[in-house]
Amino acid sequence: MRFSDIIGSFNISTWPQAALVIFVCVFVAVSLRLIGRERSREAREASMLPLDDGPAVAAAPVQEKRP
Repeated sequence: MRFSDIIGSFNISTWPQAALVIFVCVFVAVSLRLIGRERSREAREASMLPLDDGPAVAAAPVQEKRP
């Protein structure tokens, strides 16, 4: 039995139902990941990154070339 025979034996309404089940599973997984406590703490820290200047770094002294 070839793969095309297996796919051809499925009813046409099977594919939209399978796609809906996959979509719902992915949607629930992403939602749970975003709602989780640890993730919200991580998101809060990441939201402050654009405002964080970080530690001050001293500029290296410029050395002139001597001939």
